[in-house]
Amino acid sequence: MTGLRSTPGGQRTLARRAAGFYYNPIAGTSPGTYQPDQNGAGTVTHTALLASAAVTGNPLTWTLVHPSTKIRHGVDRDMDGVWDFTDGDAELDLTLFLEGPMNGSVMRSDLKTADLLPAADPYGQGNTASQALLARAGTNAPVDWVMVQLRNNASPTTVVDEMAAMVLANGKVVMANGESPLYFADAPRGQYRVAAWHRNHLAAMTATSTQLGTGVSSVNFGDPALSMYGTEPRRILGGIAVLWAGDVDGNGTLRYTGQDNDRDPILTRIGGMVPTNSVTGYHPEDVNLDGVVRYVGAANDRDPILQGIGGTVPTLTRTEQLP
Repeated sequence: MTGLRSTPGGQRTLARRAAGFYYNPIAGTSPGTYQPDQNGAGTVTHTALLASAAVTGNPLTWTLVHPSTKIRHGVDRDMDGVWDFTDGDAELDLTLFLEGPMNGSVMRSDLKTADLLPAADPYGQGNTASQALLARAGTNAPVDWVMVQLRNNASPTTVVDEMAAMVLANGKVVMANGESPLYFADAPRGQYRVAAWHRNHLAAMTATSTQLGTGVSSVNFGDPALSMYGTEPRRILGGIAVLWAGDVDGNGTLRYTGQDNDRDPILTRIGGMVPTNSVTGYHPEDVNLDGVVRYVGAANDRDPILQGIGGTVPTLTRTEQLP
């Protein structure tokens, strides 16, 4: 699949993501908790557990894991053997809407219905959707994968943690296992800007920070009143704010004509010669996310690009609003 970006357009810095371990206090019993390698030295020391093991003689079992794996159990930052809010893990209840599949106040889940929605995320994060999540229907049905970032408030080009997650038809964003809120294992308690984007929609970011790590904090990108970074970072449809559709090549800019435009790849995808052709599949050229790439006719994927730049002057462009 061409044109799938792992990061939004523009420059940004990704903060170091520490590796970590799952520990099991007593081998063979209940699952343990995730403990991060905070300084990246490749060593984790858990004083409380080591002391317990020395007294009881029970062995400790450790497994090296990717930091975003099984983060539902949290990060034991104070190393007391208990995961709780004192550890300050960032938890985010996020709602967002994509322009492409919008249908009234909800989004269509055509990719899921047509069995085109991949279980593996397209952003290279290594996340896999659970079968239970992929089987959901109605307003709880999965629409597509999105990327969510927590950015440093003082330096919003710096990404502290990020996650490939699934947006549902009702706008709720859930983790790959279907659970919400989103748990960010590498983001300690603090103030963060929230950014989000989709593989063929422009990214957007909050203009002000949100306190995370003291409970479950909610951010609704669908609320037109939410303060956002930049100028016109979202489109308003029927009172709902949505991410702009049509960034087919994933470069952070909507273009209808000229070099690096987003229209030509649609024609190329359907064969490049006969504009009435169509192609079914999971493709970035499928701007409206109905599972079919069309260049002309009803529900074509070319018109939303022109509408996104104003609808009348084809040489205009629209750039995503990120620092």
